[in-house]
Amino acid sequence: MKTKNIAGSEFAPTRAHNGDSFADRFGGAHYAWREDTDLQGAHLRVLPWPMCSFCGSITPEDMIALMQTDGTTYSGSDWKYGFPHKFYVEAAIEPIDHYCCGATYKGHNVSDHQYHTKTREHLKFYTVHMADATDKQIAEWDAKIAPLLGVRYLRGEDGIVRWHAEPGYQASGIVATNQFHSL
Repeated sequence: MKTKNIAGSEFAPTRAHNGDSFADRFGGAHYAWREDTDLQGAHLRVLPWPMCSFCGSITPEDMIALMQTDGTTYSGSDWKYGFPHKFYVEAAIEPIDHYCCGATYKGHNVSDHQYHTKTREHLKFYTVHMADATDKQIAEWDAKIAPLLGVRYLRGEDGIVRWHAEPGYQASGIVATNQFHSL
């Protein structure tokens, strides 16, 4: 199954979780980029970003594109696994009216739904998906994104993607007019 990202590129199944013993228990090499659906109240909507069917990460290409889009906010996560494993981004989306943001639960009954207009989407990028990046995308990350986030990538002659970051980094900010401004 192939799907397209917001830039219109086609993606084959993800390689990022191959050989991951935890992921193997839940489907292994069968993970793919899928169009994510989100059920909110009575409305079914499709997000504009394909996401990994295992971890929910956006693609490397979409992360790079969003990190160059005005108004995108970003932050790194902690190093709880001993490496920079995840980045968060929040991006502008086409407004979604009547987006369910709360409800009252009484036993098994749901009532009093609360709605608002949603204009931003909170997304995540798991760095293991740099294994899916092309050499061109890795070079673009290193030239445009690494100076901001503090994490560089390199694909070795063996084909394995490796990272480098200074210990304890924690970057956050807002992309403005294609200039990076850290908070």
